[in-house]
This record gives sequence, C-alpha cells and structure tokens, in this order.
Amino acid sequence: MLGRVTDAVNSFNAAVLADYEFGPSHFMLGVAYASLGEHRQAIKATRTGLEVSPDDPMAHFNIGKSFFALGESEPAISAFSKAAGYAPDFCGSQLLDRQVLP
Repeated sequence: MLGRVTDAVNSFNAAVLADYEFGPSHFMLGVAYASLGEHRQAIKATRTGLEVSPDDPMAHFNIGKSFFALGESEPAISAFSKAAGYAPDFCGSQLLDRQVLP
C-alpha cells in the first residue's frame, strides 16, 4: 500500500507542475501526504490549493483533519468551521461518520 500512495504523491506532484492553478491537484496531493502520516506536507499542499480554490469545503475539512492529527486543535477547529460554512450538512456528517472528533 505504501508504494501506491508514494506513487500517488509523485503523480499529484507532476499534476501540480503541469497546471499549478488547478486546485484539486494540490488537494489530492495533500490527501496522499496525509495518508502517509506526513501532515505538515499535507497542510502545505492543501494551503497552496486553497490559494487557488479558497471555497472548497473538502479541502478545509482535510486540512482540519491534518491539524487535528498533529494535536493542533485551534487551527483544526478553524478549518472545520470554514468547511462547515461552505457545506454545513456535508461537514457535520463527515465529522460524525469518520469520527474525526471525539
């Protein structure tokens, strides 16, 4: 599994280089890094994507999960709040279904 996620990181890095202005490539790169437990890299990639596509609720949600995984509750809550502002029904169900918060 680790090799496949590492391949995904490489693929999404290539996608970012091919079209830097396409936010979803940055977001998926962040998801891949988070899957590897590299949450600082995930946050960096997702923040870059949010510069291009600032109103993506899933990106805010994912960055919140990475902050939460790092034990940084204030930025996690801020990110979850932003996500909820864009898609309240989605974010509430994600927090409950994935048991992100205790």
